[in-house]
Amino acid sequence: MRSTGVGALTLNPGEEGLYAAVIDVAGGFAYFGTYTSPGIVVKVGVGAPTGLPSVKSSIIEAAGGSVYLIYPDYDPGHSPKGNGAKNAALSDFTAMGVVYGMTANQQITILDTTPETVEIA
Repeated sequence: MRSTGVGALTLNPGEEGLYAAVIDVAGGFAYFGTYTSPGIVVKVGVGAPTGLPSVKSSIIEAAGGSVYLIYPDYDPGHSPKGNGAKNAALSDFTAMGVVYGMTANQQITILDTTPETVEIA
């Protein structure tokens, strides 16, 4: 199964190298941190709170093998990634590990350089 794009976002000058993300389901916003100096936090509206699926039912309690948890590939030998993603630090695995640890059923874990499931170009 390959991921499918559902839209596009044009960033302002300087808002490049999106490196980290968090979503505020209740507020209807996603926040992205840039890999720039100084860092920038980009706030993006993702729809009305009622339009967002519940993280608990969509991820935490999802049927086994129905969620793809895509870890950042920190190996500098796999650079450039081609999709604009930057190389990650080992500490970037922490947040994903917390989510994975909360899942009720075993899910699929891959790297962001896995061409069978992640669009690299």
